[in-house]
Amino acid sequence: TPLPTAPPLDGAPLQVETPFRPPPPPSSGNPGSPGTANLAAMVSRDWQRDEDAAACSYCHAPFDTFFRRHHCRRCRLVVCGRCSPQKMMLPHGERHPQRVCNTCAASLQPMQDELIRTQ
Repeated sequence: TPLPTAPPLDGAPLQVETPFRPPPPPSSGNPGSPGTANLAAMVSRDWQRDEDAAACSYCHAPFDTFFRRHHCRRCRLVVCGRCSPQKMMLPHGERHPQRVCNTCAASLQPMQDELIRTQ
């Protein structure tokens, strides 16, 4: 079933047929390690398309010329700058910190020390 729609800036209704589900937080049997159990799921997800996001996925503030879209580099949702103010190391090989949403930042925080050491 289609998700509820929100009017985009041009007034035409926007409808997403398949809901985007962010991956669950990484898990590992070894506390403090980045864990790879859900790594394949995190990397294989498609990016949420800009055209499918009239508003932030978290705070629902509408995007416009000055309120810009960003992608969380972990869950790949379209979010605003207020909901993605942090950059963190990711467990899939990026050499520099990447923009992440607040939700992903909370789950990535415990593994940052190890990810920084292994880069």
